[in-house]
Amino acid sequence: MTTSIRHFIRAVDSSFCRSIGDTPQRTRQRLVLLTLSILLSGSLTLRRMASTQASLTPQTTCAASHERRLRRALNDPLLTWERSAAPLVRRILTRQRVRRWVVILDETAQAEHLRVLTATLRHRGRAIPRAWVCWPGQTKPTVSSWERCRPARDQVAQALPAHASAAVAADRAFGGPVFTDQVAAHGWDWLVRVHGPTRWQDAQGRVPQRAQRVAQRGARWKGVARSSKMQGGGRRASWRCGDGRAPVHCCWSVACHAAGI
Repeated sequence: MTTSIRHFIRAVDSSFCRSIGDTPQRTRQRLVLLTLSILLSGSLTLRRMASTQASLTPQTTCAASHERRLRRALNDPLLTWERSAAPLVRRILTRQRVRRWVVILDETAQAEHLRVLTATLRHRGRAIPRAWVCWPGQTKPTVSSWERCRPARDQVAQALPAHASAAVAADRAFGGPVFTDQVAAHGWDWLVRVHGPTRWQDAQGRVPQRAQRVAQRGARWKGVARSSKMQGGGRRASWRCGDGRAPVHCCWSVACHAAGI
């Protein structure tokens, strides 16, 4: 077990050396420690990561000591995303033969004191965090939510390989024309969940009555429609879950539908 862990450490360290060879050795060692802790523990909780390290290392170091080492790694000023992980992610993405990447945009909160907007890349059934924006919660906003999305999209665009397209998937908090127009202006497709009152018009000028089409449990409805506020038109899908909850309304661009996303 100890020998296999040592080989694992050498493999991770050699991978970082090829990607971030100009990083100081101490910072690189801290990054290796942080990466191994996440992989071996399967968690991002510092206490669980430290306990896993304490149980695997042959030394008598306690879990509290490992947790202090992890905190020093997180507080390293040289250990930034752009300097440490971004080159490795770019090298991995360049090797993949993917024509269209799916970017998942999600906003979460930590006890309402910290809000995080994360943009992840869907890859082999997993999500690779590529960009995130943090700001304090329960405070008066100084910029709009759509302005916070802009740096996240720019960082994702920098990481994608050349000539690669993307489709952005987001929840109904982003299901508005302000967001979808920004994504369309970026040259990307979009797939969002929208609010029920959003009005759509089909090719004959009629407004589909979605509430009547999905009135029963398990009912589904899909149609081609256009919103006057969203660029590129779109396809609309609505369905009601079997447990009787409110209908779910989704919309995606026509190009996104043609690609089978």
